Amino acid sequence: MPYTHRLATPEDAKSIAPLMTAFAQERESVDPSMLLKPNYDFEQYVAYQLSKPLSYCWVLEYNDGETESKTIVGFFFTYTYDETPPASLPEELQQYQQLENPFQPRRVGSVLGLYVQPNHRKPDAIAQLIEAGIKTA
Repeated sequence: MPYTHRLATPEDAKSIAPLMTAFAQERESVDPSMLLKPNYDFEQYVAYQLSKPLSYCWVLEYNDGETESKTIVGFFFTYTYDETPPASLPEELQQYQQLENPFQPRRVGSVLGLYVQPNHRKPDAIAQLIEAGIKTA
C-alpha cells in the first residue's frame, strides 16, 4: 500500500496547515453556524496544537512509488484533558464543582479533526490514522 502514517512533528505544521484549512472550510460548508475567521493563520494554529503536551496528530503520507519522497495527504488530531479540578481551586468553587458534576473526574480524549484529501480517501488509509489514535488512547 502506498500509504503510511506517523506521529506528526512540529516541522510538519506547514504541510498540515493547508489540510487543516480544507477541513475547516468543509466543516463550515456543512454547518453554517460555524463561520471561519477571515485570514485565520492555520499554520500557527497547527504549530500551537502540535506544541501542546496532550495533543497528538498523526499524518497520512502517500508515496507514489516513483520517488523516495512522501507527501502528507491527511491528518488525525486528538487531544486529552483531565476533568479533575485544580488543587488550588477556592473552597467555594470546589463546593460548586461537587454540586455541578455527579461523576468522578476522568481523563477525556476528543477528536479535534480528521481530514484526508478527497483523492486519497481510501478506507484502508483512513483506518491507519484512526487505529493509530485508538492505540495511543
